[in-house]
Amino acid sequence: MTRSSDLYLRLARGFLYVLLGLLPLFYLPVSLEPLEVNKQTLLVLLTSASALAWIGSMVSARAVSVRRGWVNLLPVPLVAFTLLSAAFSSGPYLSWVGTAGQEYMSALSVLAYALLWFLCANLLALPAHRRTAFAVLLGSGAFAGILGILGILGVRALPIPGGMLGNTVGSPNAFGMYLASVAALACALFLVHRESDAVMYRGRKGAFQHAAIFLACAVAFLALMLVDYAPVWAALEAGVLALFALSMARAKDIGPGNRFTLPFLLLVSSVPFLLVFDRPLPAKIPTEVTPDASSSWAVARETLSHDGALLGSGPGTFVYQYGRYRPEEVNKTAFWNTRFDRASSFAFTVLPTFGVLGTLGWAVALLGSLACGIGAFLRARERERLVAPFVLVPPLAALLIALCLYGGTLTLLTLCFALSGLVCGAAMREGRADLDRAPRLSLALSALLVLAATAIATGLFGSLIRYASEAAFAHAVRLDRADAPMKEIVASLDRAASLNRWNDVFYRNLAQAFLLMTGEEIKALSGAATPMTDEQRAYVQALTGAAVNAGVRATELGPDNALNWLARGALYREFIPLIGNAGEHAVEAYQRAIALEPLDPENRTELGKAFLTLAENNRALTAAEDKAVADEALAKVAGYLKQAEEQFDKAIALKADYAPAHYQLGLIYERQGKIGEAVGKMESVSQYNPLDVGVFFQLGMLYLRRGSEGDQDRAEKAFLSAIALSPSYSNARWFLASIYEQKRDLPKAIEQVGKVLEYNPDNQLVKAKLDRLKAGKVSSTTPVPLTDPAPATP
Repeated sequence: MTRSSDLYLRLARGFLYVLLGLLPLFYLPVSLEPLEVNKQTLLVLLTSASALAWIGSMVSARAVSVRRGWVNLLPVPLVAFTLLSAAFSSGPYLSWVGTAGQEYMSALSVLAYALLWFLCANLLALPAHRRTAFAVLLGSGAFAGILGILGILGVRALPIPGGMLGNTVGSPNAFGMYLASVAALACALFLVHRESDAVMYRGRKGAFQHAAIFLACAVAFLALMLVDYAPVWAALEAGVLALFALSMARAKDIGPGNRFTLPFLLLVSSVPFLLVFDRPLPAKIPTEVTPDASSSWAVARETLSHDGALLGSGPGTFVYQYGRYRPEEVNKTAFWNTRFDRASSFAFTVLPTFGVLGTLGWAVALLGSLACGIGAFLRARERERLVAPFVLVPPLAALLIALCLYGGTLTLLTLCFALSGLVCGAAMREGRADLDRAPRLSLALSALLVLAATAIATGLFGSLIRYASEAAFAHAVRLDRADAPMKEIVASLDRAASLNRWNDVFYRNLAQAFLLMTGEEIKALSGAATPMTDEQRAYVQALTGAAVNAGVRATELGPDNALNWLARGALYREFIPLIGNAGEHAVEAYQRAIALEPLDPENRTELGKAFLTLAENNRALTAAEDKAVADEALAKVAGYLKQAEEQFDKAIALKADYAPAHYQLGLIYERQGKIGEAVGKMESVSQYNPLDVGVFFQLGMLYLRRGSEGDQDRAEKAFLSAIALSPSYSNARWFLASIYEQKRDLPKAIEQVGKVLEYNPDNQLVKAKLDRLKAGKVSSTTPVPLTDPAPATP
């Protein structure tokens, strides 16, 4: 081996060691989600760099060195079926790259997992190399555990903009699963190690490694007590039981016996927490909610029945399938409007998204690796050949149990494939081919080196661009939270969408921002003293066009994402007074959202609001001098109101206590002249939703309009309730002052109008009324609403 070849090999292994040690700890606050997207980038870059260095070492040494055996084929079905599933996915970016926490399921990540498996199997196949990998995994696990425990206890160890990161692995339950596997690894190392082995270091390094073993076990058990999640305890017990099972199979090669104390203590101590005790230590851990097993199976069954059993709906698209096939009973729970992006377990998430073939690929890659490790352990004739499988099988078993009982994360799956590659590498024999004797192989390897170099350069550039887009999007969100000018928010969103033209989330938010910016511009121009100029009109038209184009682009990139169609429908609905056929497009968009999520009452309600907007847009024509035009407008208004009523009724049928649908239905009754029914409907809404300030305001207005005995007092009570919820609600105070005025209670009327003037200091109508009341002049008529009141703050 030449010096340059040895250097390349050291670099290749070094990249792997850095990946194994850094990935569980890695996070960057440049994006809104600081973990998964950054971990995915690190995984892709370091595995690509390691592969490039490894190929370079073989070119330099003029020899190909690859472990031999059919085991090399284990990841191949997974890669093949994942690529096919992603190719036919309706969410291309979600399936190929991943976003919004779905990076761990993407085709890009699966390719990186398979490459990591192959690299670990070939580059870390010798005992000395595995020893370093074990030490790195232990040290990283112990450190990640300490940081996570501090986060659970509220210590600001991992600050990020706007808050604090609980741990560097994922959710608290994922954090517990990770530490359960690390504890199983630590116990296996402690149990099998002998001074003559190369499984652990000797001397000072060995002392540190022994300390890391006890620290990892202690940290893991403390973290598991804080998390106190039954599947986490089950994963730990699975790892320890696998350890005992292997020990019994080859008892004479494992020991000494007193070392069983550590895993035995972990096993015995975990049983009470699994079966009896609740969390023994106080910790503020948010409850992680996922669909239950029956709902997850229902989604998987329906997806396989209707969307393709072989390849599924595409990696990362569970959120679409859940929206389409979720059980109707969910609408009776507090999670009726939650769009779950994963099932109750990783296995139930894979089945509908990867299909039967993809699920089989996952099983072959992971269960095949576990079986390979167990087989190598049982067949080993020499002790040195059983040590690696003995150390690797228990943590791998713990992870596989975790994936069957819980969802996955990028850290868990990366560790799973690294352990799988290590255990399979220990079971295979070394293979070597001299390139000088195989010129075609030499040429192919050189070409592969060029391709790998091109791929890593492209990946690095793409990662930088992706980081820039994520940073721009995160900056836009932070500007919005800080109430920055809309132009600055739009500029950041536009930069994010320009850098990454395949992410529908960016375009959806850009469309909504353009809509708000258009509304602000129209409001400013309508309040101006001078008429709108041609230049100003062109600017408004340009904003309108930009909003529509962004909304359409979002639905093109994510046609199965109901949120994109809801946003597109909202755009067209707001532009009904401006664009002739906007109403038709709004209805079509909402109907598409309903087709994608048929059991969501919000979609029906939004469609009903579109029909209601169309009715109001045609109402002005009912007063036309031309009787034919007026009659046609009346018919259209009645028809649109009827269609809106039907949609609100359907929303209520899906969720009987859905307050927005009841509220809108009350408005329909008002428009139809059914004031009594409108009052009754709004009263029921106030019972369903006692914190909605708009409900109480509309209820008060309906009481005033009905004018029955006692309605004035009821209206007063409703307006007072609205003010209690939102003291700056100017119109509520405005009409409350009118009630006091009609009751001849001038001090209270003056007080309310004075408050309105504080929120609207430039409103001449308010000033005139205050002066009139102070002069003792009263009016018995109900005033018109203020056209530009101060915004209500809920």
